[in-house]
Amino acid sequence: MKKYIAIILLAVCHIYAAGGPPMLTDGTGTPDDGTWEVNIASKGEINNIDRRYEAPSIDINYGYGNNIQLKAETAFVVLKDNNEAKKSGLGNAKVGIKWRFYENETNDILISTYPQYTFLPIKENLSKGLASVEEALFIPIEVTKKIDNFSFTAEVGYYALKNGSNFINSGFLMGYEALSNLELFAEVYRIAQIDRESETIFANGGLQYEIASKASILFSSGRELTSNNSQIKLFFIGLQLLF
Repeated sequence: MKKYIAIILLAVCHIYAAGGPPMLTDGTGTPDDGTWEVNIASKGEINNIDRRYEAPSIDINYGYGNNIQLKAETAFVVLKDNNEAKKSGLGNAKVGIKWRFYENETNDILISTYPQYTFLPIKENLSKGLASVEEALFIPIEVTKKIDNFSFTAEVGYYALKNGSNFINSGFLMGYEALSNLELFAEVYRIAQIDRESETIFANGGLQYEIASKASILFSSGRELTSNNSQIKLFFIGLQLLF
């Protein structure tokens, strides 16, 4: 059961402009050409079995051209089990590349794909529970539609684990530009384990608040909707820097 929850959490956090941190659903936006986007965050997943925190989580992105994003991410993980002492160490790491291959300015429709590879920098941390899988590959596609101050993003992808279960992850995200420096988000995110024919659904809300021309505060909070026994609660609070 604990292993299953850990895999679900990793599938969630393939973990955050419309989509991406601090949300679960990734969007079609990419940093401007030559721009670095660094997200420094504290993230948590809490259930009645254990509490898992990533503090800090470091997500580094680079804009290449007008429609490509390069990504590298890792985190220092703190794990507290109800029956064991606290553990801490480096968790899984991730690299990815997003390609926005379609833009229709007339209808404000954008489409991208965002393959991401998760791996294990320190092998012994897998047995300690600080990392969740040895290797995993996520291949999604994202579609964003903009209407006035609203944006609507749908994402669906195949999440494959080495020597493990496979998932179909999908999310629907709505963004609303409430102010020139404030965007609000709401989403529903679904993780469907193929071989077990089971699903986990999350509801999540968040915001991005620009405090300076190249700095924003990120926040989200959500919870699992599909289980009463081991219901997972999520939170994300961080800082996004552009340079």
